Amino acid sequence: KARMEEELHALLNKRIPADARIADLGSGHGMVTLLLHWCSAERRVVAVERDRDKVAIAKHAARHWPGITVQEGDALHAPISESDAIILKDVLHYLRPEEQRHVLQRCSQALAPGGAIYVRDGFRSSDERHARTRWTERIAVAIGFNRTNQPMEFISREEFEGMATACGLRVEWAHASRRTSNELAIMTSL
Repeated sequence: KARMEEELHALLNKRIPADARIADLGSGHGMVTLLLHWCSAERRVVAVERDRDKVAIAKHAARHWPGITVQEGDALHAPISESDAIILKDVLHYLRPEEQRHVLQRCSQALAPGGAIYVRDGFRSSDERHARTRWTERIAVAIGFNRTNQPMEFISREEFEGMATACGLRVEWAHASRRTSNELAIMTSL
């Protein structure tokens, strides 16, 4: 999976300062957390994941890295310390739109001056790429790789930009997948 998203990971590593305080919300198995810390041991990363099994895997993988903390929790309720970078990778579509707005507001309030929020998600559109994204996400849930108890809610780029503006943030569209509707949006203060 890391090879499939090599461009995304390289971009995150390039854009996030080498000494950043990072909150990785919805960190899954901790792949992005580990990659960012391995690229610069000065980074301090707090990984938050709601799936207890994924938390156990991430804790095991990070056990020798004192700059990484892995916690069980979710993006809606877990405390977010002031951070230079906040990552939401494949999180928003598992939340209802009002929850998405709430999470983005919480992140904007925890953002350190000059910091950025990195949101990678599938953004709704009418093309084949988004159909592929919806299909792969349904498969991931069906086989138990990802868990949800509510319908997935993909939002459009325009809806996302509206949420960002309401939070006092601007959006830079920094990376788009060639095969899916997954895109990386980098949000900074207006």
